[in-house]
Amino acid sequence: MEMIRITILYPASVGARFDMDYYLGVHAPRALSRLGGAVESFTVDVGIHAPPMSEPLFVAAGHYLCASAEEFMAAYLPHAAELQADVANYTDIKPIIQVSEVRLVIPAQS
Repeated sequence: MEMIRITILYPASVGARFDMDYYLGVHAPRALSRLGGAVESFTVDVGIHAPPMSEPLFVAAGHYLCASAEEFMAAYLPHAAELQADVANYTDIKPIIQVSEVRLVIPAQS
């Protein structure tokens, strides 16, 4: 079964504001309640440093797993203004949106 992932990336930059508690506790649950059954799952990556890099490239990334981009957009568009207005409550970062086809790679058995 093919799936689509909608990823919202929040690039790290000096002085940028991102309230992770608000994002995880308010914004993400609000978005999921509005999107309903169009979302199979939602995960969040929280950027951390990893040697040899001193800082993460992204503060956070939210990943919506969906059956199709069309199904996601049909659920999102009626709530777009509300959800976009809420972004200012947790960040001043301009997000980058990536839509990807998810491919499963199964490791070879030894």
